[in-house]
Amino acid sequence: MWSSRGIGDYRGSSADVEFQNENLCCTVDGDIMATTPDLICLVDTETFTPVPTDALKYGKRVMVVGLECFDMWRTPAGIDLVGPRYFGIDADYVPVEERVFAEGGVKLMYKLGIDVGGTNTDAVLIDEDLNIVAAVKTPRQMIYTAASWEPWRQF
Repeated sequence: MWSSRGIGDYRGSSADVEFQNENLCCTVDGDIMATTPDLICLVDTETFTPVPTDALKYGKRVMVVGLECFDMWRTPAGIDLVGPRYFGIDADYVPVEERVFAEGGVKLMYKLGIDVGGTNTDAVLIDEDLNIVAAVKTPRQMIYTAASWEPWRQF
């Protein structure tokens, strides 16, 4: 298990992420915020690049991001195969978006649009009120992963 203390607006809170090969369950101050099969990602707070569990160390600042999984994993068969109880977690699966709102969690929902054109790649980040949070246009390049794409750093 990996544990962290909150910083900034979250000072005084703590988060725990239980993992095996993947992150399986995230609790904040004892409340479950996300479980498998939804994605629980650790992201560097300065570079916004993913942080795998083997790169965690004392003093590493990360934010925990919960993402909806593919709909197929939310079916009864999917939950039986990769749900929290399969991994020994004593909790029923509840979609991450329902858990966060039910527990009074951070209500930040963003949508990211990316258009890879012939000349440029455009990206825009929009909040739940449809306000543009960030936008970028960059000459087209091969994008292998979102983490390796330099314009992400502008968000």
